[in-house]
Amino acid sequence: MRGSKWTGKYDCRLMRVIEMKERNRDFFLLLIIINLLGVAYGFGYYAPQLAATQPIYWIFVPDSPLAALLFTLALLLPFRNKFFDFIAAIGLVKVGIWTNMVFVLFSEFFVFSSMDRFLLTIFLGALHIGMIAEAAVVLPKRLKPRHLVAALGWFLLNDYVDYGLGHYPYLPPGPIGLTALLTVALTLGITFALYRLSSRIRRPFMGWIQTLYN
Repeated sequence: MRGSKWTGKYDCRLMRVIEMKERNRDFFLLLIIINLLGVAYGFGYYAPQLAATQPIYWIFVPDSPLAALLFTLALLLPFRNKFFDFIAAIGLVKVGIWTNMVFVLFSEFFVFSSMDRFLLTIFLGALHIGMIAEAAVVLPKRLKPRHLVAALGWFLLNDYVDYGLGHYPYLPPGPIGLTALLTVALTLGITFALYRLSSRIRRPFMGWIQTLYN
């Protein structure tokens, strides 16, 4: 009986997800296309670094396309998982802020070295700000402490592999040490902030998605 009750609840939620996606098909399709293009570009950008990296560390290298991929999967999957969505939301916000932070810290290379690079930096910076906004779509409500601990563990491990083992994205000469410290600060700040925000969501920006957790 207990299993039947759980199965019924899962089937009901599954039908609500499918129904919601059908009603907002154009919106989802646009988000999926944009992010898949970003995933393709991102993995192409990281291809030389991935080729020079041991396969065991591959998952820690392409931070930006991986965040976009997780977000896309969160939209495509016929069910919702709070931890998966929490990881996707953190990744989107962290990558969005980190990328623009790096553009500022290494501005001599990204901004002032050439007009072409400057225009590309502006374009990529705007796209990464868009990634921050996308987190509102998947941030779940009523997260539990285990979600917080697991997410912190994952992203701090990522930071250790990046800066402790030297697998951070290729960067020009500059303040790598400061970048590492700020990256860890971003991990802690963003994870705790989104965790707190999840408990305060009442009428979220994307309420027609968030209500699936009610």
